Amino acid sequence: MDDIKNYNPAEAETLDSREVAEMVGKQHKHLLRDINGYIENMKQGTEPKVGLSAAELKIEPSEFFIPSTYTDSTGRKLPCFLVTKKGCEFIANKLTGEKGTKFTAMYVTRFNIMEEREKAAISGKTTKSGKSPEELAAADKRATAMLLNAKNRAASFLQKLYDRAGTKPEYQAMALSDFYSEDGIHLPRMAFQNMKHTYDKGTIAEKLGVYSKASGGKVPHAQAIGAIISVLDISEDERERLPYCNNGHDGVDYQYTESVVEKVRTWIEEHGRPSTITVNGKNYAVVYRGRS
Repeated sequence: MDDIKNYNPAEAETLDSREVAEMVGKQHKHLLRDINGYIENMKQGTEPKVGLSAAELKIEPSEFFIPSTYTDSTGRKLPCFLVTKKGCEFIANKLTGEKGTKFTAMYVTRFNIMEEREKAAISGKTTKSGKSPEELAAADKRATAMLLNAKNRAASFLQKLYDRAGTKPEYQAMALSDFYSEDGIHLPRMAFQNMKHTYDKGTIAEKLGVYSKASGGKVPHAQAIGAIISVLDISEDERERLPYCNNGHDGVDYQYTESVVEKVRTWIEEHGRPSTITVNGKNYAVVYRGRS
């Protein structure tokens, strides 16, 4: 009875947002931004068809997305979400065409396995499907193997992108290590443990608390950071060309070392933390969150 009393389906039957990001073909940080936006809309928005507030509709964001954290391969504790089945349905409704169909099939399969496994763990008997806990564990193991195979195929594709971009082997190794660590798979880091960490413009914006005013201070202003970097004295040792693939778009862009982050920080402070960053005749309206 204690097992049943302490059993929380909302926490037990969830998918890590890193796995969901892989399923929908997004970078994890971009899915996090989407989810944070969904949560904000749930808290503040109204249902236009009926004119009811979120409170009146009894919308509880934690029934969809549960805030959590994970530890990456460098030991950093980073944010993620535990996505419930309702949360997956919500995300699926935002997708169209083949991508939405594939994601729906994947998450429904994963939740069916988890639900059967939880029932077996609580009852200690065969489930409604007639499968024993051992059989369900084997099915879960097969599902995990399938996901790992998909991860390996994606990693192979990424490595080809890195090769075409001329990315140094050590940076390829670091990128692939981080890619696998999102799913708790830790690769040896001995060959590049002393390497300088690099950041894209969006991550630099997050680190320095520079957000887009147009988004209500919710989205890091990568364009503003890029504009600042364009007028700084940056050496080749302070940047690295890396490919990206996001939301159906791919290409090559620079990532920057910690020294560049500090140069951007200094530029912002020397210019009095301006609410409008003006570079080469272009204006970027920003707001600052936290301490830079």
